[in-house]
Amino acid sequence: MITSNQVASNSAKFGKKGITYTIEAIIAIGLLAAIVLFLFQSPPETSLDLEKQNAYFALSALDADGALREAVFNGSTAAVKAELDKYFQNYDFELCSDVCFGTTVQAQIVEYYMSGWKESYNPKKLRVFLFRP
Repeated sequence: MITSNQVASNSAKFGKKGITYTIEAIIAIGLLAAIVLFLFQSPPETSLDLEKQNAYFALSALDADGALREAVFNGSTAAVKAELDKYFQNYDFELCSDVCFGTTVQAQIVEYYMSGWKESYNPKKLRVFLFRP
């Protein structure tokens, strides 16, 4: 026959095993979560990424004014240069219709697309080459 002392000691053994397994499972889940977060974290932004983003926002602001879009669709490089001089210092630019022909330049390249001007669809692309001083 089983005594009450034997039952109490058996339940104490199993209770400690259960707690141990639970703690082990929590640690394993924590390690897996840390590994997943480490593997899928986004890379830190570099100064080049921020320069490119700021240049795009500058082009967007110039486009909202309307003068840049008008200069691009009229094909006036002098007017485009005058507009870009407001925001950029060491740069060059290229106006393209649909496809820009490859230029190999060691610079940060920002491309800005414009679909039309004055109710006409005529896609243009403005490529700005940003050079580091």
